[in-house]
Amino acid sequence: MDTLFLQLDNDKLDTTLLDKVDRKLSLRILISLKGTEDSKKDSSKNFYKRQLINLYPISNADYLISIAYIGGKSDSPAVLKTIFNLIAKYQGGKIVFSIPTLYPTRIWKTKQVGNITYLFPDSINIKNATLFDNKNKLIATKFGLQPERLNFYLSDNYHEVIA
Repeated sequence: MDTLFLQLDNDKLDTTLLDKVDRKLSLRILISLKGTEDSKKDSSKNFYKRQLINLYPISNADYLISIAYIGGKSDSPAVLKTIFNLIAKYQGGKIVFSIPTLYPTRIWKTKQVGNITYLFPDSINIKNATLFDNKNKLIATKFGLQPERLNFYLSDNYHEVIA
């Protein structure tokens, strides 16, 4: 984990440290977190440091890691800026990291309908899925674009996807 953050801080992240399944998304999120630490150059700003707050085994080879950015001026109480989670997996003889977006839905079923991959816990209405794919293609064609490939989560709410 130290290697991951050291490379991230120096803008030299070796992407083989990231799980290949969702590497692009994990990379974007990690790069966006780089700015969470305020510059030491401006003493009027708070400085936030990364702190490991939880390391929890979720399988024989997977761990959920929670990291917080905590900081503040020495003369004021500490401030929590953000908490984020990572999944660490032992894979191919080394540890790789990813954001946990796909983890909660890993046991869901998937069905490809046209350009859309549906992820769902129990069932899917194929007629509606086909209609949605056709509309996706129609709208793209009207604008002279290629239809997007989408992952579409069929859930009752956002928390069901990330829980």
